[in-house]
Amino acid sequence: MILLCLCSTVAPTPLNILHTIAEKYSSASTLVCKTEAFYPGNLIFNWYINGTIISTGINITQQQNSDGLYQASSSVGVTQSLQSVYTCMVSHLSLRTEGITLNHGLFV
Repeated sequence: MILLCLCSTVAPTPLNILHTIAEKYSSASTLVCKTEAFYPGNLIFNWYINGTIISTGINITQQQNSDGLYQASSSVGVTQSLQSVYTCMVSHLSLRTEGITLNHGLFV
């Protein structure tokens, strides 16, 4: 049985950021920002480092669940540097504010 959301809009869940390291003792790693249970599927991810937008190296995946709602994630490759703060921002038409943000600090 497939359920379909007949909602006009459903806001995304709060963001979650995961930090994965490519290799032990490596300075290269990836941040993944995830959200789910939103509708419709048009969602915009933006990444910032120390308040400056990151315009390259961003990957986005999105899929629709069997209930008609969507889930999405965005990843960005990062190099650990002294006191870098990465921010993931999600914009969706259901949000009454500019977007949802979540910060993740990398400290060496």
